Amino acid sequence: MKKSTYIYTVLCVIAIVISIVNCKDEDLLESGLQTDMKDFSLQEAKNFFQTQAHANLTLSRSLDNKRNKTVSPGDFVPNWDAAVSSTNNGLACYDIPITPTYHFKAIYVDERNGKPSAGKVNVYQKLVIVKDVKSNRMDQYILTLIPSKLYDSRNGAQTCNNFINCADKGGFTGVALYSCVYSQVTARISTFKNGVKTRGVFLLNASGKTNLSDKYEQARALASTVYIQKKKMVLTRGEDDYNYDYDYGNEDDYTYIGETLEEVIITPESNNNETSGGNDEWEIIAPPDSGTIDPEPTEPESTSTEDDTVTENNNGDQNSDEKSIPLSTAEKKAVNSLLIQLEKLKNIDRTKYTIEKQNYCRSTARTSKDGVLQLCQLFFSSDNLTEIDRIATIWHEMYHIDHKHYGKLEMTILEKTIVLNPPPYIEKILNERLDIMYGKYIMTPETREADFKQELIIDRYGTIEYYKNELETHKAERENFPEVSHYYENERTWLEWTYEQLLIIATEQSSNK
Repeated sequence: MKKSTYIYTVLCVIAIVISIVNCKDEDLLESGLQTDMKDFSLQEAKNFFQTQAHANLTLSRSLDNKRNKTVSPGDFVPNWDAAVSSTNNGLACYDIPITPTYHFKAIYVDERNGKPSAGKVNVYQKLVIVKDVKSNRMDQYILTLIPSKLYDSRNGAQTCNNFINCADKGGFTGVALYSCVYSQVTARISTFKNGVKTRGVFLLNASGKTNLSDKYEQARALASTVYIQKKKMVLTRGEDDYNYDYDYGNEDDYTYIGETLEEVIITPESNNNETSGGNDEWEIIAPPDSGTIDPEPTEPESTSTEDDTVTENNNGDQNSDEKSIPLSTAEKKAVNSLLIQLEKLKNIDRTKYTIEKQNYCRSTARTSKDGVLQLCQLFFSSDNLTEIDRIATIWHEMYHIDHKHYGKLEMTILEKTIVLNPPPYIEKILNERLDIMYGKYIMTPETREADFKQELIIDRYGTIEYYKNELETHKAERENFPEVSHYYENERTWLEWTYEQLLIIATEQSSNK
């Protein structure tokens, strides 16, 4: 008996390598973005997820086996408390961090100064649930973010927090892959440069065999910058070692993703004994666990082929032109309490400063190019910062503003990367910082060593004036706030040492011009 055959394009990427990263970030728990939307509540998204989980239980189990070579995170737990809402062009969305079973790494190849540059990068994943507010239809996808080497080195685990599905993409450069949660079918693949989509293709709305083939080739082209390492590990927490389970050849064997796009044939059970009627065209329908809602809002795509534009403000954060947002009532109360103490301690005039919040920055605080004091999400949510640490942070930015240490900073890319040689006290601090970054996950010595070295790689530098301003401000802060927490002391000592090294590099490079 002849059955209808349904063919979907699946991106066969990245066999499993344990990593320190997944998109679970407690820093988002109090985020100003975490609010219910008028047309799409968080409870509605949660109910949809639970309904889909029940309906696709059999499919999920059948695909969750050791020969499954897709980019599935395996069994995962959504962190609903950290969900981030966004809307754009009629599409509402929740980005939800997950605790996955599996993690991935990849080799990303991009072009720098006309030459290919390859490096191993972490791969980041989260759950996105979208709703077409006009039709009220919903879908859910696993969003896999494969950043460029440069973006990963500068953003690390903040990549997922930076990339908001229906909002700002946090300057992301790399590949974004959307796959269906249970069938693991690839729904969309897009490439981004500096937070702007350059190309993309949605695979679930093909109108026939020819159209699907065209989309298939587009997907292969978009995946051409990524290679995969075929290695699988099983994560176990609280143990001395990981349980390694190598399934796919040599661990050093890398495969070009564009060559591993496969057609997965799914033949559903027939409800009758009749044939399909002899239709030679493939019938394209949505995969079993999803509809055909494109997870990306419709927006113009960039045609830029230039290298990453690196523009930074006075504390090293990229994309400093993003709009600030007002402080919430609770945040205003907390900040006012700190300012009152700061007035008593240092006799500052707080009315001189405009203070706002910026969600998309990696530091605790920064000064915008217009001299606005911006408090980042980390300032409010970090469990490591004490009250005096936060007061010192605000004072630090006020010093920058008082001395007009603000404005955009154009960075210069080094022709050859430089690896810093840290003294023992910096090595100790760096190891403590890695301990905090790893949290409860036990990492292999190889992974830890690689991450340690990555922190010391310099591929760009700013101006001499910039580093002198930073060192001047840190010196003044240290004199005014000598007693801070151990965590904060480590952070500012690390920054001071790093700025000293970068000042040397900037001076040497300037003299060579």
